[in-house]
This record gives sequence, structure tokens and C-alpha cells, in this order.
Amino acid sequence: MRYNFKYIIPATILAAFLTACTNNARESDGDILVRVGNETLTRSELIKRIPSGTVEADSVRLARAFVRSWIDSRLVSEIAARNIGDMSEIDRLTAEYRNELIAYEYRRRMADQRVETTFSDDSLKAYYDANQGRFITTQPIVRGVYIKVPDNAPQLPQLRKLYRSDKVDDIDRLEKQELVGVIHYDYFRDRWVEWDQIEARIPVDFGNDPVGYLKTHPHVDVTSGGFTYLLDITDVIPKGAKMPFEFAREHIKRDMTYQRRIAFDNEMRRELLKEADENGELTIFCDLDS
Repeated sequence: MRYNFKYIIPATILAAFLTACTNNARESDGDILVRVGNETLTRSELIKRIPSGTVEADSVRLARAFVRSWIDSRLVSEIAARNIGDMSEIDRLTAEYRNELIAYEYRRRMADQRVETTFSDDSLKAYYDANQGRFITTQPIVRGVYIKVPDNAPQLPQLRKLYRSDKVDDIDRLEKQELVGVIHYDYFRDRWVEWDQIEARIPVDFGNDPVGYLKTHPHVDVTSGGFTYLLDITDVIPKGAKMPFEFAREHIKRDMTYQRRIAFDNEMRRELLKEADENGELTIFCDLDS
């Protein structure tokens, strides 16, 4: 029977489709889509493989690809099993891989549950000071203000006056009174942002040396496609420079969390080894200390 995969969108539509197309309702209430030998692919398994929110055309493509791949792998496996003969090595590798997956998943879950992921500012700063060579910018980082507004917005003259100001009162006025109708506003003078996040928003060619451009053109005011883009860059750090501590903070947390997870994993495995030895569940006939 030929299945029409254009109906594989939400689970409710797929269920109705399979109810209509499945001949043997006794088989998991029509849940079976395909059978190869003793293995089956079910509706519920297929639904899990289609990400929620996938558009219709992509759902069709993903469903077809998955079912074809599933069929191909099972057919090849069936033929291979009949022709390889001695499956002992395959069985050994399968069991070994399964054990590795189980152990990895257990270790991951235990680390997720027990490794502390909060750090004091003092510990973060101490790690930063001791490992400054690890925290180097891979692209320019900047601080400033960015605004996108329709070029016929009545408040545009006021925006042009206020967005470049370094006075607190002017920024308060900008944010409280002048942002109605603004498409995008981002105040990032208080945090560092990677340059590509800003560059992608503005229809300007900054060339191969954006740092040089920004040093000579810190204020950008350009109109394109019915919108005006305003950018004020107050600070810029080039690629290859030491990251400021504030920008490096998340990198430091990731590093320190990883180190804690490694330490926890090592300790957990030592404890498991000790417990198994004490319980008589482990016998080692070789020297593991050298």
C-alpha cells in the first residue's frame, strides 16, 4: 500500500490518515506503519521524529526520509544477518556499545543532579585572573545604542538628538517618551555584545576593518528600505584582545562547570570501584596502577 505523506503534519491528522490506510486494525489499533521481518515502525515513533512546529513541506520531506532510511537499514540488516553467519562479534560490539551508552547517560544524569553550577564573583574573578590567556575575543565586541525606526516616524528628529547622549535624563526621556512605533531598540552601553550581532541589523558595509570604521564613524545614521537605522558605539574592543571580565563571565562559568563535572565524574567512578571491590563484585587480575 502506498502512503500519502503530505498528511503527516500534526499528530491528529496523521492518526486519522493511518486509521484510514491501515488494513489490520488489530495490530496496535492501526499504529503500525511499516513492517520488515519482525520489526515494525509505528505511527507514534514517526511522530516523535518530526519536530513540533515543522511546516507541511518539511514534514513531508522528513517523514519520507525517515521511513525510507528505516526500511533501508532493516532490509540491509536482515540480508546481512542471513549472510554474515557468525554474529558473535556483532553481538559483542552491540553489547559493548549499549553498556557505554548506559554508563554515559547515568554519569550525565548524576552530574546534572549533583554538580553545583553557581559561583561566587570572587571565584569567577580569581579564575579569570589566573587564566587570562584563555579569554581572547574571536571578533570585535562593542557597547552602545541601536535603534530601527520607520523613516516617516514623527519622533525621528528627537531620536536623533537623544540616542547619542550620555546623559541619564536624556536616555530616560528616550525610553519613556520616544520609543512608540520604534521597530527595534537596544541599549547595550552596560554590556558587551559581539559585533556580528549588531552588524547584521544595519544595511551598511563596514568593510574588512569594522573596528577602524567604528573609530572614525562611531555614530551611524542611515536610511534604507523605508527605515532609519541609528547606531551609537561608545566602546569597541578588537578581535584578538583580552576579554573584559564582564564579557568573559559566561565563558568562565562554562569552564568551571566543566571542571566540576569532570572532578565529580572521577570521584563517582572511584567510589563505585571502591564499593564494588568491598562488596566482592569486582576482581582484578592485573596491575592498574602503573
